[in-house]
Amino acid sequence: MTRGYWQVPLDEEYVPISSFVTLFGHFHWLRLLDYSLPFCLAVDASDLAIGATLFQVVDGLEHPICFFSRKLDAHQKRYSTVEKEALSLSLPFATLACTLAQG
Repeated sequence: MTRGYWQVPLDEEYVPISSFVTLFGHFHWLRLLDYSLPFCLAVDASDLAIGATLFQVVDGLEHPICFFSRKLDAHQKRYSTVEKEALSLSLPFATLACTLAQG
């Protein structure tokens, strides 16, 4: 696979455990999207990897929708802390932009 992403459509009962892989990393879907609610993206970066969680607040509780993680390559490991944090924001957002724009 060289472009886009691959996702297996599943029955409704299997949606919470479904996942898909993109060129930017691996995503696990945990809750169906509710396009009537705002989305939140929490990100973090270390010297070795970046990670993000997409979630929505429902009735005062944060409900994760999917997780994103990716190991940094040799070039990215030399980024400054600010650049790593920016990368941890841009990669998952770029990957999910089409999904989030559907609502």
